[in-house]
Amino acid sequence: MTHLEDLAFFRDIDPVLLGAHRLRILLLLRHDAWCRLGFIRDTLALNATTLSRQVATLRAAAYVETYTGVRGRTWLRLTAVGDAQTSTHIEAIRYFAELVNDDAPPDDLNPSNWCMGDPA
Repeated sequence: MTHLEDLAFFRDIDPVLLGAHRLRILLLLRHDAWCRLGFIRDTLALNATTLSRQVATLRAAAYVETYTGVRGRTWLRLTAVGDAQTSTHIEAIRYFAELVNDDAPPDDLNPSNWCMGDPA
């Protein structure tokens, strides 16, 4: 019996969310409708440049939307797409963790069957 179909979870791992800062931003936004950018910066201990780059990547993926208020403060909110992708990504990572922590993986999922030892 093959378990290679179990590897389909890899397609659910989102490369955009493999960046720890981006995932942390989305996880923080899951609890509020709109969140001030300064609050995110302070809570996650990010400098302004790093936060700006991460938010730009998330906006380009349509995972967040921004709003700049009359006082020039920027607010961030998770989109429905971002929320769905975050959930899917987390479930894929959980599945991967369970697979890795399994004491006896099926033969076709055993890493020793994928790689050879010292090629010399």
